[in-house]
Amino acid sequence: LLQGAVDCAFVEDGKIVIVDYKTDKIKNMGELAERYGEQLRLYGFAMRETTGLETSRRVIYSFELNDVIEV
Repeated sequence: LLQGAVDCAFVEDGKIVIVDYKTDKIKNMGELAERYGEQLRLYGFAMRETTGLETSRRVIYSFELNDVIEV
């Protein structure tokens, strides 16, 4: 059972891109990747199961650092 909400997802070149926005107070993007990487992998799995499309990218955006990291 998976419960959650994908902040942003769109299709690019026939594959899904997932973007998750975070407001955590952090010092570096690696902290977010460690903390939320598994969550985004599960979102990718759920999106594939519901849409039949593969996920090409899973991205975390940090409002704190105004930066992104792919997981």
